[in-house]
Amino acid sequence: MGDCAHSRLNHKPQEPMSGRETGIAIVGLIAGTVIGAFTWSSIGPKDTMIDNSEENANPAGAASSVDLQAENDRLKAEMASMRDEANRKNLAEAEKAPTPKEKEAVAKEAAALIGVTFKDEKFQDALASIDWDTVGSSMKDMIPLMARLAEAIENGEDPDLAMVGEIQQLNGELMKAAQKIMEGNIPGTGVNGSFTHPVVVANQIGAALKAAGVELSAEQKASLERAMRFYSAKDESLRLAEDSKDFKLEVLNEEAEFKAAFYDEARGMLTKEQRSALFSDRSSGRMGFDLFDSSLMLGGYALPLQVKDATELASKLSGRFAKTKIDEAGRKKLNAIITKWSNELPADFWSTKGNALDRSGAMSSSAIRAALKRQTALYREIFANVNLSAEERSELQKSLRIMVPIPR
Repeated sequence: MGDCAHSRLNHKPQEPMSGRETGIAIVGLIAGTVIGAFTWSSIGPKDTMIDNSEENANPAGAASSVDLQAENDRLKAEMASMRDEANRKNLAEAEKAPTPKEKEAVAKEAAALIGVTFKDEKFQDALASIDWDTVGSSMKDMIPLMARLAEAIENGEDPDLAMVGEIQQLNGELMKAAQKIMEGNIPGTGVNGSFTHPVVVANQIGAALKAAGVELSAEQKASLERAMRFYSAKDESLRLAEDSKDFKLEVLNEEAEFKAAFYDEARGMLTKEQRSALFSDRSSGRMGFDLFDSSLMLGGYALPLQVKDATELASKLSGRFAKTKIDEAGRKKLNAIITKWSNELPADFWSTKGNALDRSGAMSSSAIRAALKRQTALYREIFANVNLSAEERSELQKSLRIMVPIPR
């Protein structure tokens, strides 16, 4: 999202992020169980009055009144015993039944997850805490506004302040969701890294399409879930290996690549009508303007460098190392590495001049990822061949700033 729509939530301590970095349902039916108790109160035996008058005397050969009374007493005793046994069973079952609090907790959990289209038991609480209907409608409403804002920038016009205010208001709803995501420890590099986790993105897509009235079909849901689980597994593998990486940029690069692949795969599953609801030709693939793109994660780290050629690029990059405490020989080696790296950009790179969106900072996600990949290789070369101090080496390893050359 653009500067106007962005603010930042804190996560793990990292180098300062720009104003572009932001973090960017769950109402269900509660199903209860009614447990009935079988009672004897309405079907117990009734006493029988025996008339001992001669008129009603038993015919010859029939049981005497004494025998009938004895039989009646026996039946009543048997029924009482059965009643006691049933009561004991009912009490035993009642002891096994969940308490009201337990039933409430189960019902609450079931109700919350009804609103989550794509589930992951590791992040169940976080997903269940988000109002996906609001997230979906906010993202759906922001897309045409961001396209209009991009158009204004391209045409050199001042953005409409009312429109900017509406974008900020909608983005505020997304920040509420981002807070829940962070509290739920859904992993990612920075707030937007968590906000673009595959399970979060899958639910965003489902919610936004629902808000647009073009919901995913059952087949699309199944395909998107398979892709979500595949790329979620990639994210989990990256987290396990994160501490073994030499540079934070390596982690960011790997994360950006598989998330870009997931976004592309998800987009390919949609119909033309569904794609129109989530993407605009004006803003698609642009940092700060596309809500369903890897640039949403990278935006907080990308710094555009407007340069006319490889020489100027090398000069600007060398300037970022001006304060390093290395000797003259080390300085020459550093500059030589940066110059060689700058000259490796193909000639046609410099012939494609950046447009108004590029110059405003709304670079394409493909340009940012390409710069990230190349810069990771540059840092590795510097790290291996320049005698930096321990503090400088540590800073280089922890740096997340992406310098994106924009030809002018």
